[in-house]
Amino acid sequence: MSYKNFDVKTLSDAGVKLPIYDLNDRETGHWIKVRGVDSDAFIEANEEAIRARVALEAISDKKEKAKLVKNIRLTLLASLISDWSFDEIAGIGNIVDFLQRSPQVAESIDKFAANRENFIAKKSNHSGILLRFIQSLMRKLAIKPGVTTS
Repeated sequence: MSYKNFDVKTLSDAGVKLPIYDLNDRETGHWIKVRGVDSDAFIEANEEAIRARVALEAISDKKEKAKLVKNIRLTLLASLISDWSFDEIAGIGNIVDFLQRSPQVAESIDKFAANRENFIAKKSNHSGILLRFIQSLMRKLAIKPGVTTS
């Protein structure tokens, strides 16, 4: 076995297409290309987020601070998206807006990007089946309590 079999950096930087499902677990035909937490883009965004959090200490207004913390989190999550199938350009403003309006997708992206297994180049068909199973499970976990899937 080669050490290259453990490479998560290449696909973390390139991103992996993740299909978008509606709340009833039906494919929408849309996708998001998600980078991993080991990607250069995420590492850089995380360093910026850390600096921004330090700067927040100077803000005394709790509501303003909470708003900025939410924006930092969404911006950090947005750094995980490199492309998408929507009509709008996948710029940071559109991505943040999308994540804010679709918290179930934001949660799925967060979980998917943190799982390094999603960014190992898979050689066998069995691993592709496993990846689809994991993605299906992640979609089901992202559905909010009280939302029916029928």
